[in-house]
Amino acid sequence: MKKLTALLSVLIVICLLCSTVVFAQTAETESETAVLDVDSVVLSDLAARDSYVLTDENVPVMVVEHHTEVMGATAALNSAADNGYYTAEFCIPGATKKVFLTGLTRDNVAEIEAAIIASYAEGEDFDLTDLGFIDTEKTSTEDADDDMCWAAAASNILAYTGWGALGGFENVDDIFELFINEFEADGGSTYYGVEWFFDGMDEGALFPESGFPRVVNYPDSGAFIADYTFDTVTQSYKFDSDGVTMLCELLRQLKSGRGVELGLNLYYSDGESGGHAVTCWGFVTDTRYGVDDAAYYDSVFITDSDSDKNFEERRDAPDVMDMDALTFNPETGRYSFEIIEDYCTAFLDNAVTLKPYSDDVPKETSSAATRNRTTHPDALIDNVILSTSAVTEDDTGMSTFPTGSDIYYNVKFRNSSDKSYNGNLTINLKITNSQGIAVGSIRLPFGNQQFTRKSILSFADNEPLAENLAAGIYTITAEINPEHTVAEAYYFNNTFTSTFAVGNAYIIGDVDDDQSVSTIDVTLILRKTVKRPVDLDESADIRGDINDDGYMNVIDATYIQRHLAEINIPYQIECAALYS
Repeated sequence: MKKLTALLSVLIVICLLCSTVVFAQTAETESETAVLDVDSVVLSDLAARDSYVLTDENVPVMVVEHHTEVMGATAALNSAADNGYYTAEFCIPGATKKVFLTGLTRDNVAEIEAAIIASYAEGEDFDLTDLGFIDTEKTSTEDADDDMCWAAAASNILAYTGWGALGGFENVDDIFELFINEFEADGGSTYYGVEWFFDGMDEGALFPESGFPRVVNYPDSGAFIADYTFDTVTQSYKFDSDGVTMLCELLRQLKSGRGVELGLNLYYSDGESGGHAVTCWGFVTDTRYGVDDAAYYDSVFITDSDSDKNFEERRDAPDVMDMDALTFNPETGRYSFEIIEDYCTAFLDNAVTLKPYSDDVPKETSSAATRNRTTHPDALIDNVILSTSAVTEDDTGMSTFPTGSDIYYNVKFRNSSDKSYNGNLTINLKITNSQGIAVGSIRLPFGNQQFTRKSILSFADNEPLAENLAAGIYTITAEINPEHTVAEAYYFNNTFTSTFAVGNAYIIGDVDDDQSVSTIDVTLILRKTVKRPVDLDESADIRGDINDDGYMNVIDATYIQRHLAEINIPYQIECAALYS
């Protein structure tokens, strides 16, 4: 397995087009990005620079950004005052491969800076060692952590995204040792480990068939983030046969600041198999291909809790990041890589992503909420499916409707707590037009209800919620337990809203009109801007004109990228709009 230093010895040049994408996809930084020439700059010039572009003959050779919006993300490696993390993006000279890395500290960046400047100014080779990434390790003496790679990966992403610091933990090793002390020593799930850290719930008790390790001191442990819920900030993915789409999404999530765990299926040369969890920090991509092409994803950067577990003290183990070449199997649609020292092939099976802490993350503010999912239920609405006829259980719903449509609905709701929901259940539904005037509403009293956390319920009616709607943009709002007649752990998640359009409508930002907004739409705008061949209809310019200035150009591509990176912008994207 190649170490990161092997790659950094050839990371120099970044393409102009790639650098345009970098600026848009990374999060906002504390100060304006400086542009510096590599032939004249010295390291002392960079001491006060958090975010900058190094150039050679006006061509960017390195793009570095400091993200200070995450509290204590790399405090495990630096002082607690050095909040946030750094990202860097490069291209490999003489090739078409681009590298994105995140989770870097100021010291990491300083070493990379020194190597690049020396290589250009003095002709020296790169020589980078002991970069100190977020990488908690198992130990050689503690049997309790042998099967807890899932907890190590959970600890890494909790530290990286700032939630660990918010929960009162100084570093990633403290978080990992918390998991070791509070869980049975067995294989588990990063997703449910993060859930326990946020909410204190014991999936091993709720779902004994899963085989997950039990929480030792349940329910008197975990729940370090009382105002927030883990399902607001955590997503899980299953690779199955759509590995290309999954890697495209994971790279987008990394660039938006999310922590990423990869769940692996391991197959050894002796016929044995098993599972494993690692932490993902970036990718090497091949710019000859589009983001929806399997060949675009060349290699993956990971840290692994098994990489240096021969130390007696985990805090003494070096933090090592590996780069592993990805292999795509077109028959299964899955990616794999080789772990040479363990003589096994690792197949990407699933992933967990964790949104970074920020003031924008929704949280509970009501004093009436108990903030305890182990003692009180937590009802929430997952979706309201809309259609032009009575909605069936399996309908995926619609977001645009012909003029004069009747709107039918199916409400999907569940209980996200350990405790069963007992009491009078009511859901209010309302459709309002763009002026905020209600054009349809209904109150759904279900009487005395009981449903457990395993229950995912739905309600549909043969009568429409709204009839004969005129062309326009509408909002559907659904609220469960609106009067708080049943005491709940959280109330901030009781309301669901979405928009839909009636008339000749489109989705803002959906350049290729495939009913979704993704990095593919960004690529299409950039290709059209530089007059490369694109297969778009005559209305694409309308769908891609984000700022409504009459043109679809790189500015609009930047807004879409910032939106995908979950950065606030002054324009709507992924919302319905009407063609003029």
